Amino acid sequence: MNHETFLENSITKQIFEQNNTSLDRISQFREDYTQKRVTFQDFAKMKVHHPFYGFVPCSIDGLEFVLFHANDDIVAWEFLWLGTYESEITKTWVEWCREAKLVYDIGAYTGLMSILAALANPRATIHLFEPMERTIERAKVNVVVNEISRRVKLHNRAASNKKGTETILLTRNEDFLGTGSSIYNKGFPIMGEKVIQCVRIDEHLPDLCPDVVKIDVEGHEKACLEGMIETLTRARPKLILESWAHDREAVMALLHSRGYECSPFEEGERRVLNYKCIPRPDWKG
Repeated sequence: MNHETFLENSITKQIFEQNNTSLDRISQFREDYTQKRVTFQDFAKMKVHHPFYGFVPCSIDGLEFVLFHANDDIVAWEFLWLGTYESEITKTWVEWCREAKLVYDIGAYTGLMSILAALANPRATIHLFEPMERTIERAKVNVVVNEISRRVKLHNRAASNKKGTETILLTRNEDFLGTGSSIYNKGFPIMGEKVIQCVRIDEHLPDLCPDVVKIDVEGHEKACLEGMIETLTRARPKLILESWAHDREAVMALLHSRGYECSPFEEGERRVLNYKCIPRPDWKG
């Protein structure tokens, strides 16, 4: 099939034209956003009215990669419209991963942190955990197109404090990939439910010693950490942890008891905070 035949297909032509129109708006929006003429709330409206379907070019701290986007991926949306995503957190992650040989990405969504870890250190092995089937299939696409599939191991599981099944609450409709879906009830409108498989990290990956771990499990942090206490004690990995307010005190107490010092990336008190957690070198377990 040559280029002309490809564009003769009516659906392909429609997508191509729509993408070009959206890219024109995106280019202007990025300039306006940089100059603070528009806000993040404006982005939330624009992304819906100007869809994009295809591969989004992304770059963080000198690492270049792509994310596939069917106008349904929250992370790809921000890269497309804003040119970045959680810059302080991702830069810290990349810095840590440059020296990491073994990485856990728990609650991976469509694979951003796994991709960054693999590109930051070509010798690293990454274990990606994502319980939602549709979402991990997109992560698989992203891993394959970025040519890191040999080093990224996919686990269609949630990390918890027991092995078995749990019900996850879906807070977005089928037009979106499942970011925000949670075992913990956040009080948002529930669009549906799904039974997922859970594992304890200590049992699922026994005896391994990760150097860095990212945990983004939408309010299930305490159970996730309880299921990997032996790993934390044995390996002493650095952690990037998303923490929800309902059990933040218990999560921080658990990490403190295992010799971790935790500091938030964000300022002030919020319902959701991201933490940088460093093991104390003087801790005696």
